[in-house]
Amino acid sequence: MIKVTDNVSSAAKANDHMPMKPMLYRSLLVFALIAVHADCVQAKEKPNVLFILADDMGPGDVGCYGGEIIPTPNLDRLAAAGMRFTDHYAGATVCGPSRSCLLTGQHTGRAFQRGNPGQVAKTSPHQGLRDKIGRKSDFPLRAKPEDRVTIAEIFKAAGYQTGVVGKWGLGNPGTPGDPLAVGFDEFFGLATHVDAHTYHPAKLWDNGRYVNNKGKKHLHPQYTDRAIDFIKRNKDESFFLYLAYQFPHGPYRAHDSLQEESFARKRALKGSAKVYASQVAQMDRSIGRLVQVLDELKLRSNTLVIFASDNGCGANHDVELFDSNGAFRDRKGSLYEGGMRSPMIACWPSKIAGGSTSSFVSAFWDFMPTFAELTRQKAPSQTDGVSLVPVLMGESKEPRPQSAPIYFEWSRTDRAGQAIRIGDWKLIRWLNKPKPVIELFNLAKDIGEKINVAEAHPDRVEKLLDMMEEQHRRNKHFPLPLIDQ
Repeated sequence: MIKVTDNVSSAAKANDHMPMKPMLYRSLLVFALIAVHADCVQAKEKPNVLFILADDMGPGDVGCYGGEIIPTPNLDRLAAAGMRFTDHYAGATVCGPSRSCLLTGQHTGRAFQRGNPGQVAKTSPHQGLRDKIGRKSDFPLRAKPEDRVTIAEIFKAAGYQTGVVGKWGLGNPGTPGDPLAVGFDEFFGLATHVDAHTYHPAKLWDNGRYVNNKGKKHLHPQYTDRAIDFIKRNKDESFFLYLAYQFPHGPYRAHDSLQEESFARKRALKGSAKVYASQVAQMDRSIGRLVQVLDELKLRSNTLVIFASDNGCGANHDVELFDSNGAFRDRKGSLYEGGMRSPMIACWPSKIAGGSTSSFVSAFWDFMPTFAELTRQKAPSQTDGVSLVPVLMGESKEPRPQSAPIYFEWSRTDRAGQAIRIGDWKLIRWLNKPKPVIELFNLAKDIGEKINVAEAHPDRVEKLLDMMEEQHRRNKHFPLPLIDQ
């Protein structure tokens, strides 16, 4: 936490050691009070931030990205009032490491957590990690308190109230990944991936207490209600709220959606497709409620609302029917674009031009330097990202610098590999074969990654492989086959 000096107290202490006429003393005191007031006004001018994260949702599910089946009027309105990103990447190809990249500003070549619990090496001491009540915990966000600053800590240092609602997946309460130990003032939701594979749990976490979910009520409306409560309680403060919805992640049982959607009946959607589509539509309505509350509290003009998804869409619904990933190849868990691309909408009516679109190539680790700049702080040296503030404000049309590449790695043995993108060029090195397999794609000409042009561009392949080596740091908990072993 940054220590703030009380100007009035400092001035008063100084006066104990020197004679001063009463009028001069009062004048200095007034100036000190004005300075404190100016600091408070300046702090309030820093925007509130509401970051809404969907789970396993493809860009093609949203109307403003071309979706034609699922109604998403509230997300479409956010895009119409803000900026829609066309080349945005999640943090990883699956949930846990993607959230880790978001919160630490590091890509999967540097982050501590680089895979879901099932990908942790058997030799890792975190395999048997337990929380304070003895429950098995997910791999933590970081190893020790002083390691890897989080975006929540950035906001706390700027005087913000911070909260997280929903799916955490970065370590249970009572472990090094406890959300209350990494910069959040409040946490309401489910801590682990396994817990978050249901919408009707018997218990959930509420600020460090493991409490009963009476009647196993559906969690989604509880998340929205808790988020609204947080906003109302902190309306007079600067706040950062990370709202991590479970929608539209499976399982896709009939009672996992909140109601029968009329559009789903009209389109004769059945089974998992009907549940998935209903969840997306219901999440969109929840987002509409949140924006309405911001309007009612007159907070909209000073609140940056961001919407994104934690990875490409999953495989447990009819992806082709909804065209969830559009032209992108493959889906969640893959190093192809379909596993990594995310919709991203940023709306801040007083600052971001409405109806704008950006093709700036961005990723989750860019939010750390972005939020640092917005709160007038220096980004920690750990970050692999670049600030999106000039892009959001329409002040820059420069492409992403080559010194901050889009980089992914994936240690799962059946699909292990690395991917790097510089400009329009993307290289994938698959590591689950006896020898590495290299694929090179020109995304400007081949967004579907159908034509491997590696043999035609050996110099470019060599350059990108060298850059891969620079981005990777060995992690004994998530070793890469053929490289770290």
